Parts: sequence; structure tokens; C-alpha cells
Amino acid sequence: LNIPEDAVLVASTGVIGQTLAIEPIADHIGQLVSGMSPQNHGEAATAIMTTDTVKKEVAVSFQLDGKVCRLGGMAKGSGMIHPNMATTLNFITTDAAVSVPLLQKALQDIVKELEKPARDPRDEMPKPILRTDVLEMKDLTPGMILKGTVRNVIDFGAFIDIGVHQDGLVHISQMTERYIKHPLEAVSVGDIVEVKVMSVDLKKKRIQLTMKL
Repeated sequence: LNIPEDAVLVASTGVIGQTLAIEPIADHIGQLVSGMSPQNHGEAATAIMTTDTVKKEVAVSFQLDGKVCRLGGMAKGSGMIHPNMATTLNFITTDAAVSVPLLQKALQDIVKELEKPARDPRDEMPKPILRTDVLEMKDLTPGMILKGTVRNVIDFGAFIDIGVHQDGLVHISQMTERYIKHPLEAVSVGDIVEVKVMSVDLKKKRIQLTMKL
């Protein structure tokens, strides 16, 4: 990689309180390095899942001083058997020129915010204009058109908050009439979008939505 050894960190989760052996990782450094690619973010997010049921990743692009910058993030986090303990791994990448002191301050700010119990930063996103007659999943019917907020973007679609305490999924194939390789070509976290209900499964708590109106 042509970088100093102390610039490389090993992150892992396992049995709480037990140190994992480094040998299995060290023995495969060559394979790990050869597999590095901007297109392999999905594989990296999947590799750290362990007990997670879905991979967690997001990427956005934005203008900074007239230049396009990219910011990506992935996380592993799942409830543990122990009621007051859990593990999480979080990784953020960017091609923006950010100084080390500023990155350290950002990390400290993130940790400080996460210390607040039951706080979800996404609650501060713009709220959709909700219908007064749609408050719960049982109020949804196929064909109903609603406004919602994009809460999460993943490889195969996006989860939309439509105000019924259960986010609905818009599959990538239901986002636009044109072909897109990734949902981020059509939506970003925080966007207000108009969607139509395709199906509702109350038992499995699943809502299928489409943006093809």
C-alpha cells in the first residue's frame, strides 16, 4: 500500500473480553490487498456483518469549494445477549482533503452524540407531509400514493419513512424508468419522495413501495 505500518489498524468483533489472534489476518494480507477496489465496498460491508441481518452502508457526493467530493460509510452493529453491552464497527471514507485534527474533532462529536440515549440522528431529517388518515401499517392499501423521507440507501434499494412506524422498501428496479447501477443515482438520504404502495405484509411487517407513479 506504500503507507507506514502505524497507519494500518485491525478492527474485529468476537467474544466480548477475548482477544482474537492476528495470525489469520496477517497470513492473508496479500489476498486482502489484491482484493481492494472502489467497487468492492459491498463485499467489505458484508464481511463485517457477523450477527447483523443486513449490511449497512451509504455513500453521498457533494460540492465543496466548487469540487465534487465523495463520502462513504459502513457499519456493523447488532444487539448482543448481554443487556447492557453491544459492539459496533464504523468506517468512513472520503476523498475530501480534511486535516487530521478536524477528523479527530468530528469523531469526538460523533461519539458525544451517540452517548445520548435513544437518539437517532435521522429524526432531524426533513419530515414528509403525512396524510392524517394513514397512521399505521393497517391503514395502507395497494395503490395509495404518499410522500416520504429517504431514511437509508442500500445496494438494492432505499428505505422510505412514510409515517407508519415501519419504513417501506423501494427496490432499485422500482425507482426510475431509466436503468441505474445504484440507488444513489436516483435518491439520497433525506430526500422527500412520492411513492405508491405496492403491497403490505402486516405479519412480516414489510411494505413494498414504488417511485414509478
